[in-house]
Amino acid sequence: MPTKVINKKRMPKKRGILACNHLTMIDPVYVAVYTKRKMHFFAKKELKRNFMLRWMIPGVGSVFVERGQADIAAVKKVLRLLKNEKILLIFPEGTRNLSSEDIMELKTGAVTFSVKTDAPIVPVIMWRRPKAFQRNFIYFGEPFSFEKYRGVKMTHDEKAEATAFLTEKMARTKEELRQWMLKNRPRLLRKHEGQMANKD
Repeated sequence: MPTKVINKKRMPKKRGILACNHLTMIDPVYVAVYTKRKMHFFAKKELKRNFMLRWMIPGVGSVFVERGQADIAAVKKVLRLLKNEKILLIFPEGTRNLSSEDIMELKTGAVTFSVKTDAPIVPVIMWRRPKAFQRNFIYFGEPFSFEKYRGVKMTHDEKAEATAFLTEKMARTKEELRQWMLKNRPRLLRKHEGQMANKD
């Protein structure tokens, strides 16, 4: 999977949250391998049933979580990791995006973790699904923080407002990647967009 990482210098040197679009089951390992940084991420507990993943995922920094309910233990572990200056890779869409074109509705977790630990968020966009022998790109957007909510117990409306802002940032980062490709890889971009249009 030949992959170019763009703007890697924007990755936090310590505490930070990478908010990434979600395209395949291997995304966490894929991003960690190509950025060459140790990071932590959520993994659904069902993956423990898979023998290979059961031993591999904890080794690369995962936190197993019970999906569909409030897993307080997993949340507390993530908060400790961030307060100890670690990097969290999170997929705020909450599930794999099978269309891969538009950012889906985001969950509020990334915002909550950022506010509670004063960790900056960096939007990260994978251009397309990782596949063997297929050129791909991982693009880092501009870091930002939710300073206006620091020390504040956020209301439901404030979480929704902050999550909408994160959605906008991720969509903008996706467009920045497209503009980068228009300038640097126009033929590859046109080919990909043509293929996507033919699927509709």
